[in-house]
Amino acid sequence: MHLPKATVLAGLTLSLLLAAVPTSQAVLWKSSLYRCSVNLPEAPPRLNPWLPMGNANDPDADLTGLIGARRMDSTAYVFLGIVKLDQKPKFQLNEKTISELEKRYFGPTLGFRHTLEPIRRKDGFPAYRATGSHQYHGTSYSIVVDFVQANQAVYEVAGLTEHENEALRDPDVRSFMESFQVLK
Repeated sequence: MHLPKATVLAGLTLSLLLAAVPTSQAVLWKSSLYRCSVNLPEAPPRLNPWLPMGNANDPDADLTGLIGARRMDSTAYVFLGIVKLDQKPKFQLNEKTISELEKRYFGPTLGFRHTLEPIRRKDGFPAYRATGSHQYHGTSYSIVVDFVQANQAVYEVAGLTEHENEALRDPDVRSFMESFQVLK
């Protein structure tokens, strides 16, 4: 059977257009109060959609959970939190102070840190990246957490994924992590 060239070209064009449609999108979350922004993953309903997770503000806690999201099937999570340093004006982010901050991600019953390294940010703010494994609701995830000091706070930008050995290999987690910005 021989198809006319116009039919073949139309089918090829449609295939290329469908292949070019991104599998996930993002929703901008921005806060003038906390002076930061991040893109939350979002996917069309026919795919594996992301569900937003509200803030987890506890007035007695030093960490304020600003925003997060999870895939509907709970195979990946992203999270942005902030630790205010109002009471610690001389605080400096370094390997010693990271050990206190990372306790909510790594440690007994939570998981293991595999790497900790300083990262060079385009905005020049001091930052460290920790990677490892994490247990959440009985499931094992790979995790990445960036700790960024700015605006008299430490921002904690985290991503967890069940399907990758390294969290940054998950395109949605990587996109979320890369989208974080400190506003001046």
